[in-house]
Amino acid sequence: MRLPVVIKLIKQVALVIALTGAVTAAVIAVSSPDRTVKPLQQAPGAIDAELERCSSMGLAALDDPVCETIWGSSRDRFFEMQRHEAPNTNPRSPAAPSSTTR
Repeated sequence: MRLPVVIKLIKQVALVIALTGAVTAAVIAVSSPDRTVKPLQQAPGAIDAELERCSSMGLAALDDPVCETIWGSSRDRFFEMQRHEAPNTNPRSPAAPSSTTR
């Protein structure tokens, strides 16, 4: 085979693989059940208890919508605490004094 023919064949195979992946992803997205769960407005102790329950479930917790919500609440709580505790140390921020004068 000549090189241009091989390159054309490789491009066609790559296109077929990409289209197959796109169709598969679309089918999975359409056929999966709606897993929306309202965010929990609970005390941190209750969230910790649910996190422990999800942790004890093992891999089954990945398919549990309650565990997904609890993980999201825990992640939000973690980053909210960091946001309030971290001082602004960015030297380029407007609040930081400039060391150079123009």
